[in-house]
Amino acid sequence: MTMRRDRSRRWLPIVAALVVGAAMIAPASAAVEDGDTPAVENLVVSAVGTDGGQRFVTITWDPPDVAYDDVEYRVLYSHDWRPQRSVQKLTEREDVRLRNLKPGRVYTVTVQADVGDGWGQPATATFVTPGVSDVPWVVSVGDSFISGEGGRWAGNTDFLPNFRSETDTGERAYYDYVDGETIPECHRSHSALIHIGTARSMNFACSGAITTSAYDGTYWKPGIDRVERPDVNLGEFGPAVGQAELLKRFAEDHEVKMVVLSIGGNNFYFSDIVTTCAKAYIFSTTPCSASPRLAGYISEDWQDRVRAEIKTAILEVIWAMRAAGYEDDKWTLVQHLYPRPIATSDLMRYPESRLPILNYRQTRGGCGMWDADANWAVRTVLRTVNETAQEAADEALDLQPTARIVQMETSDAFKGHELCNKYVYRLNSWNSEDAKGVNHWRHPKAADRSEWMKEIDVSNISAATKNESFHPGFWGQLALRNCLRQLWNQGSITTGGRCTATSGVNARGEPRADFTPDPTLTLLP
Repeated sequence: MTMRRDRSRRWLPIVAALVVGAAMIAPASAAVEDGDTPAVENLVVSAVGTDGGQRFVTITWDPPDVAYDDVEYRVLYSHDWRPQRSVQKLTEREDVRLRNLKPGRVYTVTVQADVGDGWGQPATATFVTPGVSDVPWVVSVGDSFISGEGGRWAGNTDFLPNFRSETDTGERAYYDYVDGETIPECHRSHSALIHIGTARSMNFACSGAITTSAYDGTYWKPGIDRVERPDVNLGEFGPAVGQAELLKRFAEDHEVKMVVLSIGGNNFYFSDIVTTCAKAYIFSTTPCSASPRLAGYISEDWQDRVRAEIKTAILEVIWAMRAAGYEDDKWTLVQHLYPRPIATSDLMRYPESRLPILNYRQTRGGCGMWDADANWAVRTVLRTVNETAQEAADEALDLQPTARIVQMETSDAFKGHELCNKYVYRLNSWNSEDAKGVNHWRHPKAADRSEWMKEIDVSNISAATKNESFHPGFWGQLALRNCLRQLWNQGSITTGGRCTATSGVNARGEPRADFTPDPTLTLLP
Protein backbone atom coordinates (compact mmCIF):
# COMPACT_ATOMS: atom_id res chain seq x y z
CA MET A 1 0.00 0.00 0.00
CA THR A 2 1.33 3.44 -0.91
CA MET A 3 0.78 5.99 1.83
CA ARG A 4 0.15 9.59 0.90
CA ARG A 5 1.79 12.58 2.53
CA ASP A 6 0.84 12.91 6.23
CA ARG A 7 -1.59 15.79 6.56
CA SER A 8 -2.50 15.25 10.22
CA ARG A 9 -2.53 18.96 10.93
CA ARG A 10 -5.46 19.49 8.60
CA TRP A 11 -7.59 18.36 11.56
CA LEU A 12 -6.78 21.63 13.33
CA PRO A 13 -7.32 25.03 11.67
CA ILE A 14 -3.67 26.04 11.79
CA VAL A 15 -1.59 28.32 9.64
CA ALA A 16 1.58 27.23 7.86
CA ALA A 17 4.63 28.94 9.32
CA LEU A 18 7.41 30.70 7.46
CA VAL A 19 10.59 28.87 8.45
CA VAL A 20 13.74 31.01 8.72
CA GLY A 21 16.79 29.05 9.90
CA ALA A 22 16.11 27.63 13.35
CA ALA A 23 13.30 30.07 14.06
CA MET A 24 9.74 30.23 12.77
CA ILE A 25 7.91 33.46 12.01
CA ALA A 26 4.20 33.15 11.35
CA PRO A 27 1.76 35.50 9.64
CA ALA A 28 -1.57 36.51 11.07
CA SER A 29 -4.64 34.39 10.36
CA ALA A 30 -8.37 34.49 11.05
CA ALA A 31 -8.60 30.78 11.86
CA VAL A 32 -9.29 31.33 15.58
CA GLU A 33 -11.15 34.56 16.21
CA ASP A 34 -13.19 36.07 19.02
CA GLY A 35 -12.27 39.77 19.06
CA ASP A 36 -10.94 42.22 16.49
CA THR A 37 -7.54 42.68 18.08
CA PRO A 38 -4.79 42.34 15.45
CA ALA A 39 -2.35 39.48 15.65
CA VAL A 40 0.86 39.70 17.62
CA GLU A 41 3.88 40.43 15.46
CA ASN A 42 7.24 38.72 14.88
CA LEU A 43 6.28 35.40 16.44
CA VAL A 44 9.53 33.45 16.83
CA VAL A 45 10.20 29.92 18.10
CA SER A 46 13.72 29.21 19.32
CA ALA A 47 15.64 26.09 18.46
CA VAL A 48 14.70 23.11 20.64
CA GLY A 49 16.87 23.00 23.76
CA THR A 50 17.23 20.69 26.73
CA ASP A 51 17.16 21.45 30.44
CA GLY A 52 17.65 18.62 32.92
CA GLY A 53 17.01 16.16 30.11
CA GLN A 54 13.68 17.80 29.20
CA ARG A 55 13.13 19.40 25.80
CA PHE A 56 11.91 23.00 25.67
CA VAL A 57 11.46 25.92 23.30
CA THR A 58 11.12 29.62 23.98
CA ILE A 59 8.37 31.52 22.15
CA THR A 60 8.73 35.30 21.75
CA TRP A 61 6.58 37.91 20.02
CA ASP A 62 5.93 41.62 19.79
CA PRO A 63 2.63 43.19 20.94
CA PRO A 64 -0.14 43.79 18.40
CA ASP A 65 -0.12 47.08 16.55
CA VAL A 66 -3.01 48.60 18.49
CA ALA A 67 -3.41 51.07 21.35
CA TYR A 68 -4.06 49.40 24.70
CA ASP A 69 -3.63 49.85 28.43
CA ASP A 70 -3.44 46.19 29.46
CA VAL A 71 -2.93 43.12 27.35
CA GLU A 72 -3.11 39.42 28.13
CA TYR A 73 -1.81 36.69 25.87
CA ARG A 74 -3.02 33.15 25.31
CA VAL A 75 -0.62 30.50 24.05
CA LEU A 76 -2.16 27.27 22.74
CA TYR A 77 -0.01 24.36 21.64
CA SER A 78 -0.56 20.79 20.48
CA HIS A 79 1.38 18.09 18.67
CA ASP A 80 0.60 15.83 15.75
CA TRP A 81 0.25 12.68 17.85
CA ARG A 82 -2.82 14.19 19.52
CA PRO A 83 -3.93 17.05 17.28
CA GLN A 84 -7.34 17.17 18.96
CA ARG A 85 -5.88 18.33 22.28
CA SER A 86 -4.44 21.79 22.89
CA VAL A 87 -2.71 22.93 26.07
CA GLN A 88 -3.31 26.53 27.14
CA LYS A 89 -1.00 29.00 28.88
CA LEU A 90 -1.95 32.56 29.88
CA THR A 91 0.62 35.32 30.38
CA GLU A 92 1.07 39.09 30.39
CA ARG A 93 4.64 38.78 29.09
CA GLU A 94 5.78 38.71 25.45
CA ASP A 95 7.48 35.35 25.86
CA VAL A 96 6.81 31.89 27.21
CA ARG A 97 8.81 28.70 27.61
CA LEU A 98 7.16 25.40 26.66
CA ARG A 99 8.66 22.51 28.60
CA ASN A 100 8.47 18.71 28.70
CA LEU A 101 8.14 18.43 24.94
CA LYS A 102 7.84 14.93 23.50
CA PRO A 103 10.43 13.64 20.99
CA GLY A 104 9.62 13.22 17.32
CA ARG A 105 6.53 15.43 17.31
CA VAL A 106 5.37 18.28 15.10
CA TYR A 107 4.11 21.00 17.45
CA THR A 108 1.74 23.81 16.52
CA VAL A 109 1.76 27.02 18.61
CA THR A 110 -0.89 29.73 18.40
CA VAL A 111 -0.61 33.08 20.21
CA GLN A 112 -3.52 35.51 20.63
CA ALA A 113 -3.78 38.85 22.40
CA ASP A 114 -6.72 40.23 24.39
CA VAL A 115 -6.87 43.99 24.99
CA GLY A 116 -10.38 43.85 26.40
CA ASP A 117 -12.58 42.65 23.54
CA GLY A 118 -11.82 38.92 23.56
CA TRP A 119 -9.06 36.85 22.01
CA GLY A 120 -8.03 38.40 18.74
CA GLN A 121 -6.41 37.29 15.51
CA PRO A 122 -3.96 34.40 15.94
CA ALA A 123 -0.36 34.11 14.90
CA THR A 124 0.73 30.51 14.45
CA ALA A 125 4.02 28.66 14.09
CA THR A 126 5.18 25.06 13.92
CA PHE A 127 8.34 23.32 15.09
CA VAL A 128 9.66 19.77 15.20
CA THR A 129 11.30 18.07 18.18
CA PRO A 130 14.13 15.60 17.44
CA GLY A 131 13.39 11.90 17.73
CA VAL A 132 11.62 9.03 16.01
CA SER A 133 8.41 10.19 14.35
CA ASP A 134 7.52 7.25 12.09
CA VAL A 135 4.71 6.05 14.35
CA PRO A 136 1.33 4.70 13.16
CA TRP A 137 -2.10 5.97 14.12
CA VAL A 138 -4.87 4.44 16.21
CA VAL A 139 -8.44 5.67 15.66
CA SER A 140 -11.65 5.36 17.68
CA VAL A 141 -15.15 5.32 16.22
CA GLY A 142 -18.47 4.81 17.94
CA ASP A 143 -20.56 6.20 20.77
CA SER A 144 -20.23 7.99 24.11
CA PHE A 145 -18.50 5.12 25.90
CA ILE A 146 -15.48 5.54 23.63
CA SER A 147 -15.73 9.23 22.71
CA GLY A 148 -15.01 10.10 26.33
CA GLU A 149 -18.38 11.31 27.60
CA GLY A 150 -18.14 11.82 31.36
CA GLY A 151 -14.36 12.20 31.26
CA ARG A 152 -14.44 15.70 32.72
CA TRP A 153 -15.30 14.28 36.15
CA ALA A 154 -12.88 12.31 38.35
CA GLY A 155 -15.24 10.76 40.86
CA ASN A 156 -18.45 12.13 42.37
CA THR A 157 -19.19 14.62 45.14
CA ASP A 158 -22.12 15.96 47.18
CA PHE A 159 -21.48 19.57 46.30
CA LEU A 160 -24.19 21.52 44.57
CA PRO A 161 -24.22 22.77 40.97
CA ASN A 162 -21.18 24.73 39.82
CA PHE A 163 -19.28 23.95 43.06
CA ARG A 164 -17.71 20.67 42.01
CA SER A 165 -14.03 21.57 41.83
CA GLU A 166 -13.23 18.46 43.90
CA THR A 167 -14.02 16.29 40.88
CA ASP A 168 -13.75 18.72 37.93
CA THR A 169 -10.70 18.20 35.70
CA GLY A 170 -11.50 21.36 33.73
CA GLU A 171 -13.91 22.97 31.30
CA ARG A 172 -11.61 22.19 28.36
CA ALA A 173 -11.89 18.43 28.93
CA TYR A 174 -14.06 17.92 25.82
CA TYR A 175 -12.27 20.33 23.50
CA ASP A 176 -10.99 18.60 20.36
CA TYR A 177 -10.13 22.01 18.90
CA VAL A 178 -8.33 24.98 20.38
CA ASP A 179 -11.50 26.71 21.57
CA GLY A 180 -14.24 24.11 21.68
CA GLU A 181 -15.64 21.08 19.91
CA THR A 182 -15.49 20.40 16.18
CA ILE A 183 -18.93 18.75 16.48
CA PRO A 184 -20.95 20.16 19.40
CA GLU A 185 -21.77 17.67 22.17
CA CYS A 186 -19.69 14.80 20.75
CA HIS A 187 -17.66 15.16 23.96
CA ARG A 188 -14.38 13.72 22.71
CA SER A 189 -12.49 13.96 25.98
CA HIS A 190 -8.77 14.30 26.57
CA SER A 191 -8.95 11.20 28.78
CA ALA A 192 -10.62 9.04 26.11
CA LEU A 193 -9.14 5.56 25.92
CA ILE A 194 -7.80 5.91 22.36
CA HIS A 195 -5.00 8.25 23.49
CA ILE A 196 -2.66 5.44 24.54
CA GLY A 197 0.49 7.55 24.17
CA THR A 198 2.55 4.92 22.31
CA ALA A 199 0.91 5.73 18.97
CA ARG A 200 -0.58 8.79 17.34
CA SER A 201 -4.31 8.94 18.02
CA MET A 202 -7.51 10.33 16.52
CA ASN A 203 -10.96 10.22 18.10
CA PHE A 204 -13.92 10.28 15.68
CA ALA A 205 -16.45 8.81 18.14
CA CYS A 206 -19.44 10.90 19.19
CA SER A 207 -21.60 10.86 22.29
CA GLY A 208 -25.15 9.89 21.40
CA ALA A 209 -24.19 8.09 18.20
CA ILE A 210 -26.06 5.05 16.98
CA THR A 211 -25.06 2.85 14.07
CA THR A 212 -26.53 5.31 11.53
CA SER A 213 -26.03 9.07 11.35
CA ALA A 214 -28.75 11.33 12.75
CA TYR A 215 -29.55 15.05 12.86
CA ASP A 216 -32.34 16.52 14.99
CA GLY A 217 -32.05 20.05 13.64
CA THR A 218 -29.63 21.07 16.39
CA TYR A 219 -27.07 18.34 16.96
CA TRP A 220 -25.30 16.22 14.36
CA LYS A 221 -24.57 12.67 15.53
CA PRO A 222 -22.41 10.85 12.96
CA GLY A 223 -23.00 7.11 12.92
CA ILE A 224 -20.85 4.30 11.56
CA ASP A 225 -21.74 4.94 7.95
CA ARG A 226 -20.62 6.91 4.90
CA VAL A 227 -23.54 9.37 4.82
CA GLU A 228 -22.90 12.98 3.78
CA ARG A 229 -25.35 15.69 4.88
CA PRO A 230 -24.83 19.03 3.09
CA ASP A 231 -27.79 20.47 5.04
CA VAL A 232 -25.84 20.19 8.32
CA ASN A 233 -23.60 23.22 8.79
CA LEU A 234 -20.39 22.40 10.64
CA GLY A 235 -18.62 25.49 9.33
CA GLU A 236 -14.89 25.03 8.82
CA PHE A 237 -15.16 21.51 10.25
CA GLY A 238 -17.55 20.27 7.58
CA PRO A 239 -18.74 18.53 5.62
CA ALA A 240 -20.99 16.54 7.93
CA VAL A 241 -20.25 12.90 7.14
CA GLY A 242 -20.60 9.59 8.94
CA GLN A 243 -17.76 8.13 10.95
CA ALA A 244 -16.98 5.45 8.36
CA GLU A 245 -16.42 8.19 5.78
CA LEU A 246 -14.34 10.18 8.29
CA LEU A 247 -12.22 7.09 8.89
CA LYS A 248 -11.76 6.45 5.17
CA ARG A 249 -10.62 10.00 4.46
CA PHE A 250 -8.26 10.01 7.41
CA ALA A 251 -6.79 6.58 6.63
CA GLU A 252 -6.02 7.64 3.06
CA ASP A 253 -3.46 10.12 4.36
CA HIS A 254 -2.29 8.47 7.60
CA GLU A 255 -0.98 5.02 8.44
CA VAL A 256 -3.73 3.54 10.63
CA LYS A 257 -2.98 0.20 12.28
CA MET A 258 -5.81 -0.09 14.82
CA VAL A 259 -9.45 1.01 14.77
CA VAL A 260 -11.40 0.71 18.03
CA LEU A 261 -15.19 0.47 17.80
CA SER A 262 -17.80 0.80 20.54
CA ILE A 263 -21.38 0.84 19.29
CA GLY A 264 -24.77 -0.63 20.09
CA GLY A 265 -25.66 0.74 23.53
CA ASN A 266 -27.75 3.56 22.11
CA ASN A 267 -29.42 1.17 19.67
CA PHE A 268 -30.71 -0.60 22.77
CA TYR A 269 -31.89 2.76 24.18
CA PHE A 270 -29.62 2.28 27.18
CA SER A 271 -29.94 5.94 28.21
CA ASP A 272 -33.74 5.66 28.27
CA ILE A 273 -33.45 2.52 30.38
CA VAL A 274 -31.27 4.31 32.97
CA THR A 275 -33.52 7.38 33.06
CA THR A 276 -36.65 5.26 33.45
CA CYS A 277 -35.07 3.25 36.26
CA ALA A 278 -34.03 6.41 38.12
CA LYS A 279 -37.55 7.81 37.82
CA ALA A 280 -38.98 4.52 39.04
CA TYR A 281 -36.80 4.75 42.14
CA ILE A 282 -37.64 8.40 42.84
CA PHE A 283 -41.35 8.40 42.05
CA SER A 284 -42.56 4.80 42.31
CA THR A 285 -42.29 1.61 44.28
CA THR A 286 -42.46 -0.51 41.14
CA PRO A 287 -39.10 -1.56 39.68
CA CYS A 288 -38.41 -0.43 36.12
CA SER A 289 -37.42 -3.98 35.25
CA ALA A 290 -41.13 -4.80 35.38
CA SER A 291 -41.84 -2.34 32.54
CA PRO A 292 -43.11 -4.01 29.34
CA ARG A 293 -41.68 -1.09 27.34
CA LEU A 294 -38.16 -1.63 28.67
CA ALA A 295 -38.49 -5.37 28.28
CA GLY A 296 -39.18 -4.71 24.61
CA TYR A 297 -35.77 -3.03 24.26
CA ILE A 298 -34.03 -6.31 25.04
CA SER A 299 -36.55 -8.71 23.51
CA GLU A 300 -35.35 -11.33 21.04
CA ASP A 301 -36.88 -9.38 18.16
CA TRP A 302 -35.04 -6.22 19.20
CA GLN A 303 -31.81 -8.14 19.69
CA ASP A 304 -32.12 -9.45 16.13
CA ARG A 305 -32.57 -5.91 14.84
CA VAL A 306 -29.64 -4.45 16.77
CA ARG A 307 -27.41 -7.39 15.89
CA ALA A 308 -27.96 -6.65 12.21
CA GLU A 309 -27.28 -2.94 12.78
CA ILE A 310 -24.00 -3.60 14.61
CA LYS A 311 -22.96 -6.10 11.95
CA THR A 312 -23.53 -3.43 9.30
CA ALA A 313 -21.45 -0.96 11.33
CA ILE A 314 -18.56 -3.44 11.50
CA LEU A 315 -18.78 -4.01 7.76
CA GLU A 316 -18.74 -0.24 7.22
CA VAL A 317 -15.47 0.03 9.15
CA ILE A 318 -13.98 -2.76 7.04
CA TRP A 319 -15.22 -0.98 3.90
CA ALA A 320 -13.63 2.30 5.03
CA MET A 321 -10.20 0.77 5.47
CA ARG A 322 -10.35 -1.16 2.21
CA ALA A 323 -11.56 1.92 0.35
CA ALA A 324 -8.58 3.81 1.81
CA GLY A 325 -6.26 1.25 0.21
CA TYR A 326 -5.54 -1.14 3.08
CA GLU A 327 -5.29 -4.89 2.85
CA ASP A 328 -6.99 -6.73 5.70
CA ASP A 329 -3.72 -7.93 7.26
CA LYS A 330 -2.39 -4.37 7.64
CA TRP A 331 -4.74 -3.28 10.41
CA THR A 332 -6.92 -4.64 13.24
CA LEU A 333 -10.44 -3.82 14.39
CA VAL A 334 -10.84 -3.87 18.17
CA GLN A 335 -14.43 -4.27 19.32
CA HIS A 336 -14.70 -2.56 22.70
CA LEU A 337 -17.44 -4.05 24.88
CA TYR A 338 -19.21 -2.21 27.69
CA PRO A 339 -18.09 -2.16 31.37
CA ARG A 340 -20.27 -2.88 34.40
CA PRO A 341 -21.50 0.58 35.46
CA ILE A 342 -23.22 0.10 38.82
CA ALA A 343 -22.86 -2.12 41.88
CA THR A 344 -25.21 -5.05 42.27
CA SER A 345 -27.46 -5.10 45.34
CA ASP A 346 -25.00 -7.10 47.48
CA LEU A 347 -22.27 -4.49 46.93
CA MET A 348 -24.35 -1.30 47.27
CA ARG A 349 -22.98 1.37 49.61
CA TYR A 350 -26.43 2.76 50.43
CA PRO A 351 -29.73 1.09 51.38
CA GLU A 352 -32.67 1.34 48.99
CA SER A 353 -34.34 3.91 51.25
CA ARG A 354 -34.30 4.92 54.88
CA LEU A 355 -36.76 7.15 56.69
CA PRO A 356 -36.97 10.05 57.16
CA ILE A 357 -34.96 10.55 53.96
CA LEU A 358 -36.75 9.12 50.95
CA ASN A 359 -34.90 8.29 47.75
CA TYR A 360 -31.83 7.85 49.93
CA ARG A 361 -29.76 6.08 47.28
CA GLN A 362 -30.24 8.91 44.77
CA THR A 363 -29.90 11.86 47.15
CA ARG A 364 -26.81 10.43 48.86
CA GLY A 365 -25.12 8.50 46.07
CA GLY A 366 -26.53 9.46 42.68
CA CYS A 367 -27.35 5.81 41.98
CA GLY A 368 -31.13 5.82 42.24
CA MET A 369 -32.16 2.27 41.37
CA TRP A 370 -34.05 -0.36 43.26
CA ASP A 371 -32.01 -3.47 44.07
CA ALA A 372 -33.95 -5.45 41.50
CA ASP A 373 -33.24 -2.84 38.82
CA ALA A 374 -29.52 -2.55 39.54
CA ASN A 375 -29.21 -6.32 39.30
CA TRP A 376 -31.29 -6.36 36.11
CA ALA A 377 -29.19 -3.60 34.53
CA VAL A 378 -25.98 -5.55 35.15
CA ARG A 379 -27.05 -9.17 34.77
CA THR A 380 -29.59 -8.83 31.98
CA VAL A 381 -29.29 -5.54 30.08
CA LEU A 382 -25.49 -5.26 30.00
CA ARG A 383 -25.07 -8.92 29.20
CA THR A 384 -27.61 -8.66 26.38
CA VAL A 385 -25.89 -5.62 24.87
CA ASN A 386 -22.42 -7.20 24.95
CA GLU A 387 -23.49 -10.62 23.74
CA THR A 388 -25.43 -9.08 20.86
CA ALA A 389 -22.36 -7.06 19.85
CA GLN A 390 -20.19 -10.17 19.93
CA GLU A 391 -22.68 -12.12 17.84
CA ALA A 392 -22.70 -9.27 15.31
CA ALA A 393 -18.92 -9.57 14.99
CA ASP A 394 -19.23 -13.29 14.33
CA GLU A 395 -21.78 -12.63 11.59
CA ALA A 396 -19.61 -9.92 10.03
CA LEU A 397 -16.67 -12.32 9.91
CA ASP A 398 -18.82 -14.92 8.18
CA LEU A 399 -19.13 -12.37 5.35
CA GLN A 400 -15.55 -11.02 5.53
CA PRO A 401 -13.42 -13.88 6.89
CA THR A 402 -10.05 -12.23 6.18
CA ALA A 403 -10.75 -9.24 8.44
CA ARG A 404 -8.77 -9.05 11.69
CA ILE A 405 -11.06 -8.55 14.70
CA VAL A 406 -10.29 -8.85 18.40
CA GLN A 407 -12.50 -7.94 21.33
CA MET A 408 -11.74 -6.16 24.61
CA GLU A 409 -14.15 -7.45 27.23
CA THR A 410 -14.45 -4.88 30.02
CA SER A 411 -17.15 -6.18 32.37
CA ASP A 412 -14.66 -6.20 35.27
CA ALA A 413 -12.68 -3.14 34.17
CA PHE A 414 -14.28 -1.08 36.96
CA LYS A 415 -14.50 -3.92 39.48
CA GLY A 416 -14.72 -2.39 42.96
CA HIS A 417 -15.18 1.10 41.47
CA GLU A 418 -18.68 0.85 40.01
CA LEU A 419 -21.19 3.53 40.91
CA CYS A 420 -22.14 3.17 44.60
CA ASN A 421 -19.86 0.20 45.23
CA LYS A 422 -19.37 -0.11 48.99
CA TYR A 423 -15.59 -0.32 48.72
CA VAL A 424 -15.15 3.19 47.27
CA TYR A 425 -16.47 6.61 48.19
CA ARG A 426 -17.58 10.06 47.11
CA LEU A 427 -15.11 12.94 47.34
CA ASN A 428 -15.23 15.52 50.13
CA SER A 429 -18.54 14.09 51.28
CA TRP A 430 -20.58 14.70 54.40
CA ASN A 431 -22.20 11.26 54.12
CA SER A 432 -21.28 8.85 56.89
CA GLU A 433 -20.93 6.10 54.27
CA ASP A 434 -18.26 8.14 52.46
CA ALA A 435 -16.05 9.11 55.40
CA LYS A 436 -13.05 7.30 53.91
CA GLY A 437 -13.16 9.27 50.67
CA VAL A 438 -10.45 11.74 49.67
CA ASN A 439 -11.08 15.48 49.46
CA HIS A 440 -9.95 16.16 45.88
CA TRP A 441 -9.40 14.26 42.64
CA ARG A 442 -5.70 15.19 42.70
CA HIS A 443 -5.20 13.34 45.99
CA PRO A 444 -2.64 10.51 45.46
CA LYS A 445 -5.21 7.92 46.57
CA ALA A 446 -8.09 9.36 44.53
CA ALA A 447 -8.09 6.66 41.86
CA ASP A 448 -8.14 3.85 44.45
CA ARG A 449 -10.87 5.33 46.64
CA SER A 450 -13.21 6.85 44.05
CA GLU A 451 -15.99 5.68 41.77
CA TRP A 452 -15.03 5.42 38.10
CA MET A 453 -18.54 6.03 36.77
CA LYS A 454 -20.33 9.38 36.63
CA GLU A 455 -23.33 9.49 38.95
CA ILE A 456 -26.89 9.77 37.65
CA ASP A 457 -27.72 13.48 37.42
CA VAL A 458 -31.42 14.25 37.40
CA SER A 459 -31.14 17.81 36.11
CA ASN A 460 -29.07 19.96 33.78
CA ILE A 461 -28.65 22.85 36.22
CA SER A 462 -25.00 22.11 36.90
CA ALA A 463 -21.91 21.98 34.74
CA ALA A 464 -22.34 18.21 34.82
CA THR A 465 -25.09 17.52 32.31
CA LYS A 466 -27.51 14.64 32.29
CA ASN A 467 -25.80 13.35 29.16
CA GLU A 468 -22.68 12.68 31.23
CA SER A 469 -24.61 10.49 33.68
CA PHE A 470 -23.80 6.80 33.87
CA HIS A 471 -20.65 7.06 31.77
CA PRO A 472 -17.05 6.20 32.60
CA GLY A 473 -15.46 9.14 34.38
CA PHE A 474 -11.87 10.32 34.17
CA TRP A 475 -10.42 7.39 36.15
CA GLY A 476 -12.53 4.83 34.35
CA GLN A 477 -11.40 6.07 30.97
CA LEU A 478 -7.75 5.99 32.02
CA ALA A 479 -8.15 2.41 33.26
CA LEU A 480 -9.61 1.39 29.89
CA ARG A 481 -6.77 3.22 28.15
CA ASN A 482 -4.28 1.20 30.19
CA CYS A 483 -5.84 -2.05 28.99
CA LEU A 484 -6.05 -0.89 25.39
CA ARG A 485 -2.33 -0.04 25.43
CA GLN A 486 -1.60 -3.58 26.61
CA LEU A 487 -3.76 -4.99 23.82
CA TRP A 488 -1.97 -2.71 21.31
CA ASN A 489 1.31 -4.31 22.34
CA GLN A 490 3.49 -1.76 20.52
CA GLY A 491 1.51 -2.37 17.34
CA SER A 492 1.76 -6.16 17.40
CA ILE A 493 -1.84 -7.14 18.15
CA THR A 494 -2.07 -10.90 18.60
CA THR A 495 -5.05 -11.43 20.88
CA GLY A 496 -8.25 -10.11 22.35
CA GLY A 497 -8.77 -10.30 26.07
CA ARG A 498 -10.32 -9.18 29.33
CA CYS A 499 -9.64 -5.99 31.26
CA THR A 500 -9.74 -6.21 35.06
CA ALA A 501 -9.11 -3.43 37.58
CA THR A 502 -6.40 -3.96 40.19
CA SER A 503 -5.07 -1.25 42.55
CA GLY A 504 -2.75 1.72 42.51
CA VAL A 505 -1.68 3.82 39.54
CA ASN A 506 1.06 3.36 36.97
CA ALA A 507 3.80 5.79 35.97
CA ARG A 508 1.34 7.56 33.65
CA GLY A 509 -1.06 8.23 36.52
CA GLU A 510 -3.59 5.70 35.20
CA PRO A 511 -5.35 3.17 37.43
CA ARG A 512 -3.61 -0.18 37.21
CA ALA A 513 -5.47 -2.83 35.27
CA ASP A 514 -4.62 -6.25 33.92
CA PHE A 515 -5.25 -7.28 30.33
CA THR A 516 -5.62 -11.05 30.15
CA PRO A 517 -5.51 -12.67 26.68
CA ASP A 518 -8.53 -14.81 25.84
CA PRO A 519 -8.73 -16.95 22.69
CA THR A 520 -12.54 -16.71 22.71
CA LEU A 521 -12.16 -12.96 22.14
CA THR A 522 -9.60 -13.36 19.35
CA LEU A 523 -11.25 -13.54 15.93
CA LEU A 524 -8.15 -13.48 13.75
CA PRO A 525 -7.91 -15.36 10.42
